[in-house]
Amino acid sequence: AILFMQVVNYLPDFDKVLWKEHPLGLFYHLYMHGWDFLRVFVGLGLILLYWNQNRHLFRFLVKTNMWHGLLSVVEMFLVCLFLYFTIADIDMTAGPTSPALQPISLALAGFVAVLAWRHAVRRKMIDPDLNALKIRTITRINLTEPISAVLTIPVAWLGPEAWLLSWLVFPVLVSWFLRSHPWWRDGVKAA
Repeated sequence: AILFMQVVNYLPDFDKVLWKEHPLGLFYHLYMHGWDFLRVFVGLGLILLYWNQNRHLFRFLVKTNMWHGLLSVVEMFLVCLFLYFTIADIDMTAGPTSPALQPISLALAGFVAVLAWRHAVRRKMIDPDLNALKIRTITRINLTEPISAVLTIPVAWLGPEAWLLSWLVFPVLVSWFLRSHPWWRDGVKAA
């Protein structure tokens, strides 16, 4: 709910908009600021992706402990930090600081999630019916986004549009690489 309120709060105030007098109205505003809206929607998509991954990992847990809970809270904090950088990015006009901080926060959130998963596996807090190959597959799937986020950090310095477009390419390449690597591939074939 907070996530969607942040998006609604970003929408322009109708009393202060200049496009009211333009013949195309709101369509003119969307045309002039389309990349800004696209960045918000990509940010929403990435947040929903991380939320879904978190939900996916939690369904395999049969118990948790203080360290796993702490790692999960840190992960959610980093995802919220990503939301902050996404909203701040639109208001910042100079430099790629915010676009660079977005993938950093996403990468950290993803790696913390994988760390929490590995902790749960080592402490036998997961479903005992999961075999080693399925555990490897789950780990591989959840490493795709944080590795992709790390790869998009240098692209952020090229500009927000390049960073957005890199999110269409890097996850596919990382997923392909992880699937083709023998250690991960064997886990996928047997799963």
